[in-house]
Amino acid sequence: MSVTAFDLAGPLPEGTFAIEASAGTGKTYALAALAVRFLAERDVSVSQLLVVTFTRAATAELRDRISRRIAEAVAHLDPQRDPVAVDDPLLTHLAATDSDERVRRHARLVTALSDFDTATISTIHAFANSVLASLGVTSGVDTGAGLAAGTDDLDAACADV
Repeated sequence: MSVTAFDLAGPLPEGTFAIEASAGTGKTYALAALAVRFLAERDVSVSQLLVVTFTRAATAELRDRISRRIAEAVAHLDPQRDPVAVDDPLLTHLAATDSDERVRRHARLVTALSDFDTATISTIHAFANSVLASLGVTSGVDTGAGLAAGTDDLDAACADV
């Protein structure tokens, strides 16, 4: 597997991709920027957005960061204002196009912001559970099964057998 350095203003990735990095290196920043770029540049609806991560805290942070970045981009691309120079690579990249495309990007992001609750931003476990739930009985999973809080029930079942 080849490793490519992430370039926020570079071409958007195609297909499946993963961002792997150590703690504190900007994964959340990169994921939020990528989400905003896909929404603005590719006519991807926010309901098609799927972002998964490991913990509930990381999920909450991603959800907040993505919505804030969309709002910042909406304000920056507002067609009623002249674009101003900012020290933000994402906003600079989004505005670096002709005025018609800026208007389209702004409209896409306004829609994404208003429909933001339809985005799937969750833990890997929660996403897997939602997929299993959507499959219903065709998944072959016993939806009534659950994790035992302790071993008492297991000990009793083994004793019965």
